[in-house]
Amino acid sequence: MDMPSRSYYEFHIPQSCLFTYNGDAKTQLLMKKNVYQNYLSSAAPRSTPEIKFERFCERANSVEWWYKNGDKGNEHLSIVYQDNSGKQKLFYPDYIVGVNGELWIIETKGGFDRSGNSQDIDLYTPKKFKVLKDYLDAHKLKGGIVRNDAVTDELCICTDTYSEDINDDNWVVLSSILE
Repeated sequence: MDMPSRSYYEFHIPQSCLFTYNGDAKTQLLMKKNVYQNYLSSAAPRSTPEIKFERFCERANSVEWWYKNGDKGNEHLSIVYQDNSGKQKLFYPDYIVGVNGELWIIETKGGFDRSGNSQDIDLYTPKKFKVLKDYLDAHKLKGGIVRNDAVTDELCICTDTYSEDINDDNWVVLSSILE
C-alpha cells in the first residue's frame, strides 16, 4: 500500500500556550502585540535573533500581532523538507505575523558579524528558505528569513533568493518593508 509522503492539516494558532520566563531578566516588558495575553519580553528560551525580532514587531506600526511558533508538535505550523541525506524533516518557522491584514511567516537566523561573515549555525538554512518560499508562494503569503547585520545593527530580510552575503541586493532592511 502506498503511503502519502505528506499530510496536510489546517493550521490554527493554539488557544493557549505555556511559556517559561527568565525571572532574572532586568526587564519584564509586556509584549502587547503577541497573540497571548501577558506574554513577557523575558520569555525563555529565546535566541538573540528571536528577541530582536520580537522587539521589532512590538515597535513596527504595520505589525498588528505576532505569534511565536513552537518547534515541535502537531499544534504548531510545520513544513516538510529533505535534509542533505534525503531524509524528510519538519521545519517549524519561528513566527507568524499579522501585517496590515496580511499573513507573514518569518524564520530568524544568526546574523552577520561586522566583517560580513555569517553567524548562522544551521546548515539547512538554504533548504529551509526554499521550502518556506515555495510554501509562501503556494499559499499567496509573504515572509522570509530575518538576520541581523552587525555593521548597522539592523534586522534584514531575504524574501526572494537566499544569499549568504549580507551585501547582496536580496537582503533588505526589515524596517523599510515593515514600518
